[in-house]
Amino acid sequence: MQLIQADPKDAEAHQVLGLIAYQRGDFASAEASLERSIAVGETAGAWSNLGAARRSAGKLEPAEAALRRAIALQPDLAEARRNLVNLLIGVGRLEDAVTELRLATTEIVTAEAPARLGDLLNHMQRPAEAVDAYAEALRRDGSATTLRRRRVLMLERLERLDEAAEDMERVLAAEPADAAGWAGLSDFYRRLGRLNDAETTARKAVELDPSLPAAGNMLGAALPGQNRLLEAEA
Repeated sequence: MQLIQADPKDAEAHQVLGLIAYQRGDFASAEASLERSIAVGETAGAWSNLGAARRSAGKLEPAEAALRRAIALQPDLAEARRNLVNLLIGVGRLEDAVTELRLATTEIVTAEAPARLGDLLNHMQRPAEAVDAYAEALRRDGSATTLRRRRVLMLERLERLDEAAEDMERVLAAEPADAAGWAGLSDFYRRLGRLNDAETTARKAVELDPSLPAAGNMLGAALPGQNRLLEAEA
């Protein structure tokens, strides 16, 4: 408070007080302090924080307006983009959230926006679009095996098994101890008619976890002929 008494036009000091009030759950005081900060000199960060405070106070339309102002001032402000998407999803405006995530993907270089877009499109039962969103996220962060697994599920739903197998191979290159993953890859190979590969990967799954039902099932499915089925049972 001494900072503001010394200089009532100190926008940063008002913003600090607003953040302290927000953290304490005093959203009315937070909103008032942040509005004073903006009146002195607006910044994207102050508008973003104001949007968060208003949203927490249940003032959704003013919150959206504040967040959109933050984004207008700084299109790559990830926090404002994230808060706006959360607000839109929270009120059921999923198409608007998709639009915002697509815009965020063009403005922000990290994998967060396309990954979130993929998850939302998956939730909306739009697997083809989800696959593309996950692909963009993986282009930005190829080590994200969780995202690659989600993409595998979408590719399988679309019956794009060659691509699903390729992505699963990449997952297992990073996480070779995943018995269930090897069993899943074996199933892809079997459905693609690659029976030798199906057998090899099924054996790998059994080797890693003999108790895994899926591994034994995939091995049995991959072994042609009755004699080899008996081998699988053994």
